[in-house]
Amino acid sequence: MFGSLDESGALSPFVVRLEVREGKIRRAEMLLIADDEADVFVNGEPVAVYRSSNLAWGHRGSAAVIDLTPHLLPGKRNCVAAKVRD
Repeated sequence: MFGSLDESGALSPFVVRLEVREGKIRRAEMLLIADDEADVFVNGEPVAVYRSSNLAWGHRGSAAVIDLTPHLLPGKRNCVAAKVRD
């Protein structure tokens, strides 16, 4: 996913639209890498919240694996979005 800086210097949402084949989804994961904060949405519904301030070692920036499997709709066009703040 790619985003761009808006006029204030904040990142605009990262968005990917994808077709998911009909049938059972075995596994769908997203690797999120962010400095400070991110909210992840699938089809407009919030599915994950990331805050680096909540990390045990109190350090900025990290990666998180987010399981999208239960949120995707088989046989449909899906939208995965991440709103990232620095």
